[in-house]
Amino acid sequence: MAITPALSALKPREAWAEAFPSRPLKLVVGFPAGGPTDVVARLVAEAMSRDLGRQIVVENIGGAGGNLGAQSVARAAADGYTLHLATAGTHGINQWLYKSVGYDHLKDFAAVGYIGSAPNIVVVHPKLGARTFDEFIAVARSRMLNVAIAGWGTTPHMTGELLKATAGINFQYVTYRGGGPALNDLIAGHVDAMIDAVLTSAQFVKEGHIIGLAVSSRTRSAILPDIPTISETLPGFEAIAWWGLSVPAKTDPAIVTLLNSKLNAQLQAPELITRLEELGVHAEPSTPDAFATFVERETRKWQEVVAKTGTSIQ
Repeated sequence: MAITPALSALKPREAWAEAFPSRPLKLVVGFPAGGPTDVVARLVAEAMSRDLGRQIVVENIGGAGGNLGAQSVARAAADGYTLHLATAGTHGINQWLYKSVGYDHLKDFAAVGYIGSAPNIVVVHPKLGARTFDEFIAVARSRMLNVAIAGWGTTPHMTGELLKATAGINFQYVTYRGGGPALNDLIAGHVDAMIDAVLTSAQFVKEGHIIGLAVSSRTRSAILPDIPTISETLPGFEAIAWWGLSVPAKTDPAIVTLLNSKLNAQLQAPELITRLEELGVHAEPSTPDAFATFVERETRKWQEVVAKTGTSIQ
């Protein structure tokens, strides 16, 4: 069979990129199955699989705040078949918290695209007496509060660190293994307050068991629209959980462009938008360059916060 001029003009890498993907892909999630990050990954993988015509299999490699999963992708072949669910931790915070993360998130990865974000929320027990975020700040300045978080180095924890630095307050963390036990203790009145993922706390706020004071995003949350933002009191404040897709560095730009187009198409599809909104996640398509710029900005922000507060994980 004669080769057409158009095909014969293709360079080997371009021809290979045109055939991509020819087999299933893998999306590495650096956290256990069942948590919010895993749920976001599976929704995106399911949607993109339909569009790509090849299954994207989610692989959970938990440990060290997401670092182990990121390490595995950083060392994987740069052929486009191994993707990483980048998070605020793996691609913004962890480098400054841990003595060694085992990878360089700016050099070892190529940005594919932003997926979306979800805020954290400051919630308190009714007996604290604070009904607004301003009142919470005032109480925190008058005495030491016990504030629950679901893990050291998590985005709720780092939201607290940024809050301390920005508002000029201090409080004592009570660390739990997971949001469930922490919420149970807050509802029982064993701790004064909690900084939590908005999705986890939303139902308890709606039912009146706890009081939601403020969310940590620049805009209000769709699932708790009556709760103000921290930035309404402290202008410019933002500390969000976010997710994006990345691949090993040196992946063919044509592959990155294709993956970005498939991701963005799904992030604009009503079905995925609705399912993410149910989790409190605001979907936001982007270009690879825009996502890379966002990661660099997050990196600088958390470097400053960690340096100012002296937070660390050995």
